[in-house]
Amino acid sequence: MLDAGALRTPGFWLRVVQASLVFGIIAFAPVAEYSGWSRADFAIFCGAVTMLASLALIACLILGISAVRGLPSLIYDGLFWIFWLACAAALSDSLSSMNGWGWYGYGSSKSRLQASVAFSWLTWFAFIASIFFDVQDLRRGAGTGLGAPAAPAAPDALDNKDATPAGTTAVAVAAV
Repeated sequence: MLDAGALRTPGFWLRVVQASLVFGIIAFAPVAEYSGWSRADFAIFCGAVTMLASLALIACLILGISAVRGLPSLIYDGLFWIFWLACAAALSDSLSSMNGWGWYGYGSSKSRLQASVAFSWLTWFAFIASIFFDVQDLRRGAGTGLGAPAAPAAPDALDNKDATPAGTTAVAVAAV
């Protein structure tokens, strides 16, 4: 059964951004031609795995599988927050040490690396936002197996010795 409510959550749309053609792919595609270079390989790893895992999470959310909310999502986001921080930092360092040329060559190679650096940082920021929404889900009890406590049952007048007699008003006293 499809869960249309998932489409109204910001966490769902962050997954779309992370996995879509916007961030996940653009972050690694410009440097894919440099495979064999460890920093480019790490960017390719981060982009491809983020895309695949986020698409899996999107499918689970649309199908109404709520077990991926909360703690599992927080673990995924925390892990990839670290990966994308390392990826963006490594590519940024490569860009700063490039000095206009290198084994990358001149011209469009530098602009491709700049695009990869920019989208790596944007993906990292998207994971920060995802962590924020994961913590909110955890506070609501999502993904912990705890959920909201059940509402107390209505008192039965025949079985309840503490029931208020007819015509009187009950006053609730809260314990501090």
